[in-house]
Amino acid sequence: MIAQGILILTAYPISLSSKYSSIELVNIIATTWTYKVFIALFLLPVGVFLSDIVKRFENTDYYDLDISYNPFLAFKEENKKIKRNMFGEKK
Repeated sequence: MIAQGILILTAYPISLSSKYSSIELVNIIATTWTYKVFIALFLLPVGVFLSDIVKRFENTDYYDLDISYNPFLAFKEENKKIKRNMFGEKK
């Protein structure tokens, strides 16, 4: 949300300064950012809930089994055996 605020603070004055007064511009910026924050906070649980339903329905939550996302272990050699996921494809 900080990035959205920075984008609004930089883009809106550039694009709208010739059309609105500074008081109206501050009101537009505050209203837009508040709206974006509340919509994001409201829709985040809805999105997580819907993605959980889709994952259960399609059985697609198998791709991240036994995978480490640690960047410091990216070049560590464990063994030369090819690891496969639950679908038999190479990892």
